[in-house]
Amino acid sequence: MAIYCFVCAALDNSLTIIDVTTPATPAFTGNIAGAGTPNFLGSVAFMYKDGNYCYCGTIADGTLTIIDISNPAVPTFVSKLAIGTPGGYKVPFKQGNYCYVLSANDNSLSIVDVSNPALPSIVGSISGPGTPNFLSNPIGLYKYGDYCYICASGDNSLTIIDVTNPAAPAFKGNIAGAGTPNFLSACAFCFVSGTLCYVGAQGDDSLTIIDITNPAIPTFKGKIAGAGNPNYLDGCGVVYKDGNYCYCGTVDGLTIIDISDPAIPTFKSNLGGFSGQITVFKQGNYCYVADILGDALKVVDVSNPALPSVSGTISGAGTPNFLSYPAFTATQGYPEPPSPYTSPPCIIDFKGLLDCIGWKWRAGGI
Repeated sequence: MAIYCFVCAALDNSLTIIDVTTPATPAFTGNIAGAGTPNFLGSVAFMYKDGNYCYCGTIADGTLTIIDISNPAVPTFVSKLAIGTPGGYKVPFKQGNYCYVLSANDNSLSIVDVSNPALPSIVGSISGPGTPNFLSNPIGLYKYGDYCYICASGDNSLTIIDVTNPAAPAFKGNIAGAGTPNFLSACAFCFVSGTLCYVGAQGDDSLTIIDITNPAIPTFKGKIAGAGNPNYLDGCGVVYKDGNYCYCGTVDGLTIIDISDPAIPTFKSNLGGFSGQITVFKQGNYCYVADILGDALKVVDVSNPALPSVSGTISGAGTPNFLSYPAFTATQGYPEPPSPYTSPPCIIDFKGLLDCIGWKWRAGGI
């Protein structure tokens, strides 16, 4: 089965699809491009892939644009919906029948019904910098359970919004502050796993871990920070957590952090050689890294987290690869951690067990 990587090429106004089935030779498969009519992909920077659709957030067009990618060689426009005003990041996260979309320049979260992808509609929204909603310049979003976890970079805040009722999203709680003690300066992206939220805090050059056991009162758990040697977290942005590691997109390159002890995360490795800030998406043994200023997608083998290495590269603005300013990549939607496992009642057949080991059961005992 073919594996595809979906890339938002912001300066090409393009959703570009790359075949990464063979990691050593990634190859252009197809794209759809153009600001305004008919494709509404002006400065597309963020995207969420789910099933046969990509849900794209555009800056210049100010839209949530839905693209049918059932035929990766010929993706097609399905619909678009204005989200706030053009000119700021529009960041989508799709789950179930809804797409949760941040509008950075409107300081807002909109909830969009996409049960019919051809007719998306806004059903609810919440907005406002500072008190009471702490949604200044929101650019990072992860939906888990009943909540949206939002990096409001202007408020230096991880803000938690209750979306149980999509028509009336409500502020639940937040934790904020640059530097000591919370290390959330210009927080940009987050990834939720279990009771922890992993945050890339660009201003603090930090991977910051927040305990969200009680969403109303999130608390600082741990952090690792510092540009260059020894932690290589300059401008830590996109964070992808998998197992005991976080894969961080930084100005220093791809930095892998061991988070087996979330209170004391430790540096594992770094892979440099990029042109500046990168974004990262991990699947299986590979990270798909967008070299933003290098107009390139690099496939990185992380099967050994201590020794990541580039397996293959594809690059080039415009024809034929349409990878100008690749702002975000994905091979699939972010995984939602499974619900806590509840074990069924345990019933032991003592008679059967004893019969198996040669004991004989009789009324009243053995």
